[in-house]
Amino acid sequence: MVWGCFIGNKLGLIVSIEGSINADKYISILHDNFISYLDALIANEITRITFQQDNARAHTYKKTQAFFQVTTAEHGFIVMNDWPLYSPDMNLIENL
Repeated sequence: MVWGCFIGNKLGLIVSIEGSINADKYISILHDNFISYLDALIANEITRITFQQDNARAHTYKKTQAFFQVTTAEHGFIVMNDWPLYSPDMNLIENL
């Protein structure tokens, strides 16, 4: 499995994930990869950032939601959580 992110033509890191994913592993991936990417975008004056994720289990754990409550307040982005579970036809990164 892989995790990745992008905004427009600015590609973030692609992270290879071994084994299954739980809240702790997902939060670690976000903390170690997404936050630095987000800070770089903000430093380049890219704002109004929306983080899209589907309703996969690791995304909906209370621990993950608590991480996003703190992180969105600190870094000024929003999280879109209302995508259907396993919806590759709607997920832009699947085409990347």
